[in-house]
Amino acid sequence: MKAQMLEQDCELRIETSNWVGPQEYSVPLIDEVSKDDTPWFSNLLKSKFTPTVCGLLCEDDKCSEPYHFLSVNEFEMWLSELENLIGIPLGRKLAHSAAESEEYRLKNSSEEMPNPFFKKLLKRFEWINENWEIRGLGKLELMKVESDATKLMIHNRAHSALSAGWAAATQEFLTKSRFRFHWTDDGNAECLVTLELDQRHIPKAMKVDPRWRDNANSDPIAEGMHP
Repeated sequence: MKAQMLEQDCELRIETSNWVGPQEYSVPLIDEVSKDDTPWFSNLLKSKFTPTVCGLLCEDDKCSEPYHFLSVNEFEMWLSELENLIGIPLGRKLAHSAAESEEYRLKNSSEEMPNPFFKKLLKRFEWINENWEIRGLGKLELMKVESDATKLMIHNRAHSALSAGWAAATQEFLTKSRFRFHWTDDGNAECLVTLELDQRHIPKAMKVDPRWRDNANSDPIAEGMHP
């Protein structure tokens, strides 16, 4: 009798352990798969860029310049290794290269810049920031315009030197002026860019040949980590 009661008790325990109660109190045995993807952003990228066989993305525009999308941390690690390898900082060179590249993109873009009667500069900055958001560059804000200097703030910036170059080229494009510029980090994710009018003649940005060409004196079998 005791054995039978014990057996019935075990069966009861097994049954109650599988019971989850009414629907409003039930708890899933397996967590739902989290959805970290953003379909709207994926569709937006697909509408603006075309992938290439080498892993780059080309903007669907008449200039059709290739892009390499990667995280800021990965880029900064690569840049740090490169600077250590060659023994010189590349900040200013990167900034001016970014400015020239962005100038070429803006001047050859098929998108028409807004030209409203009222709040023209505000609408143009909104137009710029829509593109910056897609490309992950942050948000550009006009802080102050004075006779001798213009200050721009980049919120949620990418790499500081690159961001400064992009901002300088954008301001030059919007105002049809040339500027000297320098920048400072203003917080963990902000960059303050100061621009001063430059009266020198600076040639316009030109398209460059993107193909990699090894120097005749380089060693193709050199050991060590590639920069």
